[in-house]
Amino acid sequence: MGSCGNACCKLQFTVQEDTATAMKMLNSSLAKGGPDGYFTLQMTAEGTLGFGDLRPYKIEYDFIGQVHHMTSGPMHYNDTIDINIKPQECADQECSGHGSVIKAFSLSLIGGALGDNGQNYKNILMIMKGVQWKAQFGQGAADDSCAPPTVTKATPAEQGSCKNYACDPHHWDSSRPCQCNVACGRYGNCCSDYEQVCGPAPASCEKYGCSDYWDRSKACQCNWGCSDYNNCCPDYWQQCGDASKNSTASLQLV
Repeated sequence: MGSCGNACCKLQFTVQEDTATAMKMLNSSLAKGGPDGYFTLQMTAEGTLGFGDLRPYKIEYDFIGQVHHMTSGPMHYNDTIDINIKPQECADQECSGHGSVIKAFSLSLIGGALGDNGQNYKNILMIMKGVQWKAQFGQGAADDSCAPPTVTKATPAEQGSCKNYACDPHHWDSSRPCQCNVACGRYGNCCSDYEQVCGPAPASCEKYGCSDYWDRSKACQCNWGCSDYNNCCPDYWQQCGDASKNSTASLQLV
């Protein structure tokens, strides 16, 4: 149904383009009305139309944007789509320098709409499909507001394996059905034989330790703010629990 109190949908995507290129491609498409001609870029708090540049603040996300969409039905409902863009995760002080993560949240602006029959999901997919990406983008649900895409069960030959791909800590390949890098545990896209071939994923709070700091070089986080940004390591609650969240210190950057 797609609801978070009112009709909405949140999805996350991975693309091969860097954050600046991804932002420019999205902005260019939406400035022309998007795929159906009913998208309208909005002014940001940074004073720019469509997307604001967050890179000077040295935080997790590089760009933030907003666009409105008017539905094509007889009622012409209006929806707001917010978009965040950040680099692919880094690990062990090294970054591959390839790819971006795009998080999009679409919300119906009419009250009393518990669900939307898929409209907000459609809004986001239209935006992503309206851009000529280098390769097919990866897609997943960012929370339970709307269902992830239906996945057809692959044959063994299509499933992919780290035995065939080899373990590469900092390499992400959108053409592969699964990954063999240190961030695959966080994104839930490790090949089934990852631990058997590559060993335990190093991206964990057991390795990093619990702290009040956000560290861009790490594939996932172990600080009290990670649940708000959906970037906790898989073992955060097991290793850190509520201990770090009880800190009264502000989240700091390293």
